[in-house]
Amino acid sequence: MPKPKKKRNKPYRPKPINISSLAADLTRVNFIMQPFDELIDGLENRGTVDMIDNVIIFHDRFRDERYPLIPAAKGFLDVFDIWERRKNANCNMTPLHQLIARLEYGAPITELELASAKEALMRMRKVIRTMTIDEMYELTEDAEIKIMLEKRWLTDKRKGKLA
Repeated sequence: MPKPKKKRNKPYRPKPINISSLAADLTRVNFIMQPFDELIDGLENRGTVDMIDNVIIFHDRFRDERYPLIPAAKGFLDVFDIWERRKNANCNMTPLHQLIARLEYGAPITELELASAKEALMRMRKVIRTMTIDEMYELTEDAEIKIMLEKRWLTDKRKGKLA
């Protein structure tokens, strides 16, 4: 005859909410995505981007500063590419890469390209909500290391140290 199961007297205690998740802090997600959102919005509504001295800029209204958009967008997409490799995921960020490349070289942008870039941006936003703040910081540090290594490789190549 099997033993009767012992009744559990331990009170239920729910797990604490993961406050470090970016899904819990939508203002932070919006802050992260602001440059891309404003870029798409400007292209859709005005058909142009903000420029100073032939450099496409992003105006950070929180700090009231302006930054070159193209290098920042490339860096952010590098961070996202690192995440895709780590998670073995494919979110198809190619339309955003193409949009940034077209802006960098001054190529015309069609409505179809803009629509596909907007869809990629929505996928990116959805993925960012699943990340934690610590994961985002780690990805940012890894991207900075990647940039540093690429710069070192280019300087070594110019000095003739590489074949």
